[in-house]
Parts: sequence; structure tokens; C-alpha cells
Amino acid sequence: MRSAWPVRFSAALNTPPKPTMPYPPHVILLYNEVSRDSSPDERDVLDQVYAVKDALQELDNSVTPLPFSTRNFDLLSRLTQSQADFVFNLVESTDHRDDLMYVAPALLEALQMPYTGCSAESMLLTTNKVIAKKILTFHRLPTPGWVTANDFCDCSQDSRYLLKPAKADASIGLTDCQVEAVSTVEVLHEKIKVRECRTQMPWFAERYIEGREINVSLLGAAASPQVLPPAEMKFHNWGNRPKILTYEAKWAKQSLDYQSTQRVFEFDRQDDALVREIAELATKCWHIFGLKGYARVDFRVDEHMRPWILEINANPCISPDSGFVAAAEQSHISFPEMIAKIVAAL
Repeated sequence: MRSAWPVRFSAALNTPPKPTMPYPPHVILLYNEVSRDSSPDERDVLDQVYAVKDALQELDNSVTPLPFSTRNFDLLSRLTQSQADFVFNLVESTDHRDDLMYVAPALLEALQMPYTGCSAESMLLTTNKVIAKKILTFHRLPTPGWVTANDFCDCSQDSRYLLKPAKADASIGLTDCQVEAVSTVEVLHEKIKVRECRTQMPWFAERYIEGREINVSLLGAAASPQVLPPAEMKFHNWGNRPKILTYEAKWAKQSLDYQSTQRVFEFDRQDDALVREIAELATKCWHIFGLKGYARVDFRVDEHMRPWILEINANPCISPDSGFVAAAEQSHISFPEMIAKIVAAL
């Protein structure tokens, strides 16, 4: 396998350029297979493919897009025969299952092919939201209490709970956000079992934190990530509903939920301590879960200004209109520069 790096990657990172290569580096752009029946969150990967391909080509790379699926029977031979210098991994699900997004990096690791983004282990741990919360609790990081069909952590009668899919991303399942007070853990167990029976997927209940929704994006090498400016989601004309980013708020552009939410990067001076704290917490998550390249940590902030870690996304969307790209732009990082930093973190 060849090993070469484009000259303009070095230039974008303000490091001395390496000698000009006799050929452009070859990149496999791996992404989850999309069909006509794919949902809006799945089709979004195509916007990422087009944007990343353009950026890689601008950075003097030869790029070959390749869809990933267990039904793509010639995938293994195409990868092994490609002689690619590295793989840019955009696989967000495998065969329409978010919890199997780790399969692509696991295969690349087995083939000993370098690839961008987080490892298979990091994706496996963070995609399972309950496992991630248990790891956070072990490290004494703040995360809301939860209940599964079989166990619970911090179930109290004076709390309200939100039912969420345990292994799905992109706000899947968060359509009719029912936040309810419950009397006993047994009641929650029954509600979870009903959802699991109806959807044939695991669910859990998470203690609902009334307050602000903030996320932090991180970019760069495993040892020293750059913390990008935090973003807060503002909810306008939301009525008495819980302020939660529903599936429609993320993906249905014509919906009232989508039009009633706004991402902002401006914080008041009184939030200075909070901004520092969530940056520190996000960095701790980065190191605990062994993240690299790029990732995002989602928070809720309660009425006492205490941040709570909801989720760690080891493979966030990087389409041009995504929150991650918006955060990079706040740091005056262009899209090609962002892609260069992701590749440099290989």
C-alpha cells in the first residue's frame, strides 16, 4: 500500500510542506449505501460525500466513492485491490442500523487500512447510549439517571423521564416526545417494554433535564483535540412542549419544529464559567472514549447552571449545513481545512 500525503494538507495546517509527490494520493470515500427508500437522515450522507469529495480533490487527492453494505459482495475485493493511501470513513449505519456503524471501521482495521475518524471500539461504545452512560458514571462525569427494561440508575418519583432508543442516532424515535412523571421503576419498565415490542429495538428512559440544549464539537488528533465554539439550540414558539430536538426539528425542513429551532454561538458573559466547564467535560469524554479526528458531545444545562452529558457522537454529520461545520466556521476553519485536520489525525 502506498503512503503519501498531499502537499496542501500540510499547507492548510501551517506546517512545512513535504516534497511534491509523483502521483496524487488515492482516497477511498466510504459511505453507507443509500436507496430510494432511505430516510432523510440516511440520505444526508450523500451531501457529505459530495462535499468531502470536492474538498479532498481540492487538496490534490484522487478520490473513489464506495458505498458500504453487507450486501455489497465485491466490497472486500475492491478495498484490498484499491491500493488506497487511506479511507475517508463516512459510514453512519450498516444496512440501515445505526448500532452497526462500527462494522466499517472494524473491517478497515482487520484489513490494516488507515482511515479517518474514530475507531471501531469508540463507535461501538458510544452508539450504545446506556453503555456510554455507565462509562460516564464510572468516571464520575455528570449524566442523567436512566432506566432500561432490566435495570435502573437513579429512578426517583419526583423526576420526569424521556423514552429514547438505546442504539439509534439522528433523533430517531423522538417524534412525539412524551416526558412523564412516574411513580415506580416498574412503571417505566412496562413503558419501555411496550416500545421495544412495538419497534423491535432496545429503548431506555432517561431523566429529563429541564433547561438548555448545548453541544460541543471537537476536532483534531487523539492527544490534543481542538474544542470548537459551543452551540446552543434555541426553541421559538415551542409552547408547553419539552424543549427537545425532535426528528422533525433535525430533518423535516418544512416542519414547524425545524423552523422553530435556531443554532446560536453567542453566549452572555455570565455563561463564561459554564462554557469553560462544558469544554473541559467534552475534552474528558474525548479522552475517555478514545476519540480522534472529529466528534461531538451533547449537553443539557439545568436551572442551576449544571451541565449534564446526554450523548457522545463519535461520527457526527459533516455536511455543509451541519452543526459541526458551523462550529468550525466559527473558528475560521474552512471546509477544506477541516477535512485536512481530520486526515492529519489519522
